Amino acid sequence: MMAMRKGGHDAVDSALSDDDTLRVQGAIVSFVAAHGDGRLTIPFVVGSLAAELAESVSGTVIERAVRDLVGAGILRCEGGLLKAADD
Repeated sequence: MMAMRKGGHDAVDSALSDDDTLRVQGAIVSFVAAHGDGRLTIPFVVGSLAAELAESVSGTVIERAVRDLVGAGILRCEGGLLKAADD
Protein backbone atom coordinates (compact mmCIF):
# COMPACT_ATOMS: atom_id res chain seq x y z
CA MET A 1 0.00 0.00 0.00
CA MET A 2 1.33 3.41 -0.83
CA ALA A 3 1.10 6.38 1.51
CA MET A 4 -1.54 8.76 0.21
CA ARG A 5 -1.40 12.35 1.33
CA LYS A 6 -3.15 15.36 -0.04
CA GLY A 7 -1.90 18.92 0.11
CA GLY A 8 -3.18 21.37 2.67
CA HIS A 9 -3.34 19.07 5.69
CA ASP A 10 -2.49 20.59 9.04
CA ALA A 11 0.72 20.19 11.03
CA VAL A 12 -0.52 16.99 12.71
CA ASP A 13 -0.71 15.29 9.32
CA SER A 14 2.63 16.58 8.12
CA ALA A 15 4.28 15.38 11.34
CA LEU A 16 3.45 11.76 10.46
CA SER A 17 6.17 9.79 8.75
CA ASP A 18 5.36 7.71 5.70
CA ASP A 19 5.67 4.62 7.93
CA ASP A 20 3.07 6.05 10.35
CA THR A 21 0.77 6.96 7.47
CA LEU A 22 1.04 3.42 6.11
CA ARG A 23 0.41 2.01 9.61
CA VAL A 24 -2.78 4.06 9.95
CA GLN A 25 -3.97 3.14 6.46
CA GLY A 26 -3.17 -0.53 7.08
CA ALA A 27 -5.09 -0.47 10.36
CA ILE A 28 -8.10 1.06 8.58
CA VAL A 29 -8.08 -1.49 5.76
CA SER A 30 -7.68 -4.36 8.24
CA PHE A 31 -10.50 -3.04 10.42
CA VAL A 32 -12.87 -2.64 7.47
CA ALA A 33 -11.97 -6.09 6.14
CA ALA A 34 -12.59 -7.69 9.55
CA HIS A 35 -15.77 -5.77 10.38
CA GLY A 36 -17.00 -4.71 6.96
CA ASP A 37 -20.49 -6.15 7.02
CA GLY A 38 -21.80 -3.09 5.19
CA ARG A 39 -22.75 -1.22 8.37
CA LEU A 40 -19.55 0.66 9.17
CA THR A 41 -19.72 4.43 9.23
CA ILE A 42 -16.68 6.68 9.02
CA PRO A 43 -17.30 8.04 12.55
CA PHE A 44 -17.53 4.47 13.92
CA VAL A 45 -14.27 3.42 12.24
CA VAL A 46 -12.52 6.60 13.37
CA GLY A 47 -13.75 6.19 16.96
CA SER A 48 -12.78 2.54 17.09
CA LEU A 49 -9.31 3.07 15.69
CA ALA A 50 -8.66 6.28 17.64
CA ALA A 51 -8.80 4.23 20.83
CA GLU A 52 -6.28 1.76 19.38
CA LEU A 53 -3.94 4.32 17.83
CA ALA A 54 -4.43 7.15 20.34
CA GLU A 55 -0.84 7.29 21.44
CA SER A 56 0.35 8.65 18.12
CA VAL A 57 -2.58 9.54 15.87
CA SER A 58 -5.60 11.83 16.23
CA GLY A 59 -9.10 11.05 15.05
CA THR A 60 -8.72 13.77 12.42
CA VAL A 61 -5.72 11.99 10.92
CA ILE A 62 -7.63 8.69 10.86
CA GLU A 63 -10.63 10.33 9.19
CA ARG A 64 -8.41 11.89 6.53
CA ALA A 65 -6.72 8.54 5.94
CA VAL A 66 -10.16 6.91 5.47
CA ARG A 67 -11.12 9.59 2.98
CA ASP A 68 -7.79 9.19 1.14
CA LEU A 69 -8.39 5.42 0.90
CA VAL A 70 -11.88 6.07 -0.50
CA GLY A 71 -10.43 8.56 -2.97
CA ALA A 72 -7.82 6.02 -4.06
CA GLY A 73 -10.50 3.39 -4.66
CA ILE A 74 -9.32 1.02 -1.93
CA LEU A 75 -12.47 1.59 0.14
CA ARG A 76 -15.97 2.63 -0.95
CA CYS A 77 -18.37 4.85 0.91
CA GLU A 78 -21.96 4.42 -0.18
CA GLY A 79 -24.81 5.99 1.73
CA GLY A 80 -22.42 6.87 4.54
CA LEU A 81 -21.31 3.24 4.96
CA LEU A 82 -17.74 1.99 4.36
CA LYS A 83 -16.75 -1.24 2.68
CA ALA A 84 -13.80 -2.66 0.79
CA ALA A 85 -13.81 -1.63 -2.84
CA ASP A 86 -13.81 -5.25 -4.02
CA ASP A 87 -17.06 -6.11 -2.18
